[in-house]
Amino acid sequence: MKTNLFFLILLVLLTTCKDGMPCVENNYCACCDELPVTDEFDIINPGATQDTVHATVYFPNLMVSAPNLGIEKYWIVAVSPSASYRTLKLQIFDDSENVLFSATNLPPNEPVWDGIKPDGTEHFGPFHFICEVQFIDGQIKEYTGNACRIECGPKGFPKENIEKCGTLSQNDNGTFNPDLPTAASTCIE
Repeated sequence: MKTNLFFLILLVLLTTCKDGMPCVENNYCACCDELPVTDEFDIINPGATQDTVHATVYFPNLMVSAPNLGIEKYWIVAVSPSASYRTLKLQIFDDSENVLFSATNLPPNEPVWDGIKPDGTEHFGPFHFICEVQFIDGQIKEYTGNACRIECGPKGFPKENIEKCGTLSQNDNGTFNPDLPTAASTCIE
């Protein structure tokens, strides 16, 4: 009996976030454990001038559910307007590989997912994505990464992870700039 109690207490301690809230309850402990996915490279504009265009791509790794946060409540494939043509395929999955969102032939730089699952309920916690982007020169690049959707407020988000969290408003021409202001920081208590 004492051995079982010891292992139960040990299990609870091992599955608790640093702020004391159980990870199994809020599912936020894995959030922002990686920086946002970014890419930048030069491409040749296939138009009449054949100019070189600097392409940038930014995938935020944090979405926040709150009505007053504007663009930060959406997940967007942010591609430099002069270089993007379309998002060929976007798939978003939860940790159990359940499809949260799937779409094809999306226009660039438009809100594509608001955190609502196919059954109409909201998803909170980590998710991962696979995205194919086609650029104006015809090349196709595939991107994969991890992100998270949280509720605004004291829900157990690990404060030590906020430095790696990149919202859409921290997209600095295709690179993550943690010094840019984000309304999401007001949600982490």
